[in-house]
Amino acid sequence: MLANFPIPKVTFQSGDAPLDRTPLLVWGLAKSPDPERIALPGKIPEADRLIAGGDFRAENLETILVYPEKGPERLLLIGLGDPTNMDIDHFRRFGAKAAREAKRLRVGQFTIQLPPEAGADVLRVVAQGAVLGTADPKTTPDAPPIKSISIHGREGSDEIARLGTALAEATFFARSLVIEPPNRLTPAALAEHAEGIASEKGVTVRVFDEKAIEKEGLHALANVGMGSSNKPRFVVAEYDGTGGEGPLVALIGKGITFDSGGLSLKSADRMVNMKYDMGGSAAVLGAFRSAARLSLPIRIAAIIPSAENMPSADAYRPGDVVPSYKGLTIEVDNTDAEGRLVLADGLAWAEKNLKPDEMIDAATLTGACRIALGRHAAGLFSNDDAFAARIRQAGHLSGELVWQLPLWNQYDRELESDVADMKNVGRGGAGGGASVAASFLYRFVDQTPWAHLDIAGMAWNNSKNELFNRGPTGFGAGLLLTYLAERSGRGTS
Repeated sequence: MLANFPIPKVTFQSGDAPLDRTPLLVWGLAKSPDPERIALPGKIPEADRLIAGGDFRAENLETILVYPEKGPERLLLIGLGDPTNMDIDHFRRFGAKAAREAKRLRVGQFTIQLPPEAGADVLRVVAQGAVLGTADPKTTPDAPPIKSISIHGREGSDEIARLGTALAEATFFARSLVIEPPNRLTPAALAEHAEGIASEKGVTVRVFDEKAIEKEGLHALANVGMGSSNKPRFVVAEYDGTGGEGPLVALIGKGITFDSGGLSLKSADRMVNMKYDMGGSAAVLGAFRSAARLSLPIRIAAIIPSAENMPSADAYRPGDVVPSYKGLTIEVDNTDAEGRLVLADGLAWAEKNLKPDEMIDAATLTGACRIALGRHAAGLFSNDDAFAARIRQAGHLSGELVWQLPLWNQYDRELESDVADMKNVGRGGAGGGASVAASFLYRFVDQTPWAHLDIAGMAWNNSKNELFNRGPTGFGAGLLLTYLAERSGRGTS
C-alpha cells in the first residue's frame, strides 16, 4: 500500500482575491526600505497598522497572522524578501510556506494572492509549492486534508495551475514508492505499481519476468538479480499522446529495490537506507504517470530495469565476466557497482527496440557525485550539450538543480580490462567516480541524444524545509515532467 498523499484542487482566478469571509487569505508582499511602499492588502486596517508600525517587514518567508474585523476570517502575510534578489524558487517556497501554515491552522481550503508582477511561471511554481506543502503529516497529524487552493493574480490559467499541481503529484508518487519498505517493494511489486499506470489513457505496460529477461538477452540485469530470491523484472511502459506522430522521449530509471552491495557487501551504516536505490525508477514513473494524466501531446517510454542486489551462493562475483544486451562484456570488479549494469541493458534495449528521439536516465548511481556536488544539485552528463542545456533549464524551472559534469576520454580509459570489453568500475585511485560511471553508460549508447542524471546526493533528505520532510525527496520527477511538458509545447517558458 503506497503512502496516500491527497492532492488538493488548485484553481486560478484572474485579478485580486475578494476580501470576503474565506477561512484563510494568504498575501505575498515584497520587502521595501520604506514600510509605506509595501503593497498593502487594502482596506484591512489591522494589517495596515502592523506594516506601518514595522511589525511586518516582508523579510523572506516572514509571516504574521491577522484576524480582521471585516473581510477574511484570517489574513496571513508572507514576506517575499528583497525584490532585487528574488528568483523563481522564492515563489515555490512561498507557496509551500502558505500551505504548511494552512495545515497548522487546520483549514480545509485557502486563497493565495500573488503580487501584481507575477507571471504564468510564478503561478506554476506557487501551485507546485503549495501542493508540496500540504504533505506535512508529522507536524499536524490530526489536521484535515486541504481540499482546495484558489490562486489569484494578473496572469495565468487553470491549465498552468494544473501543471504546477501535476509537478507536485509526480513528486508525491515518486516519494511514495521510495518510502515503501524493501520487503514490500520488491522488483515484482515495483512492476505491479507500473502496471497500475496502464489505466491512464494512452498507456500500455509490458513486464518481463526473470525467464523473459534471459530470453530477451538482458544478461547484465539478470546477473545483478541472481543473488536474490526476489527475481528481477524489466518494465516497458509506453504513452502516446500524439497518435504516433510526435517525438519519442525514453526515460530509463534504475530500479534497485534494495542494495546490500552483493558480495562486495556494504557496511551496516551504508546499507540502512538502501531501499532508496530505486529512486531513479520512482522519478521516471512519477513523471510518466503525471504526463499521461495531463494528456501531454508527446510520446514517452518509461524503461525500468529492476533487481535486488543481494549476497548468496547464487550471486554474481567480483572477477566474473558478464555479457550485456548490447553484446559488450563486463568484468565485475565490484558487485556494489550494480546500477550501471542494469542501466546499460536498459539503455541499449531502449535505443535498439524503440528508436527514441532522446533518452534520459535517472539513477542513484555514485557517492562520488554527492561528494562533488553535495546535497544541492544532481550530476548531469550528456553526449549533446544543447540537449543538456534544455534539461538544466527544466531543473531550474522545477526547483531540482543539476550541474553538467564532463565525459572526457580520460575517464573512459579508467574502464580498460584485460579480460573483457570493460570493467564496471575505474582502476582506482584516480577519483572522478561519477564521470567514470557515466562513461561506462555512454558505451551503451550509439547516436541518440542522451543524458544521464546521477541523483545519488538528492534522492534522500536528512533535514526538513518548506518543500521536503525528512526521507525520500522524489527528486527528478518534477524535472522530467517539466522537460516533457516543455518538449510537448505545454510548458510555461
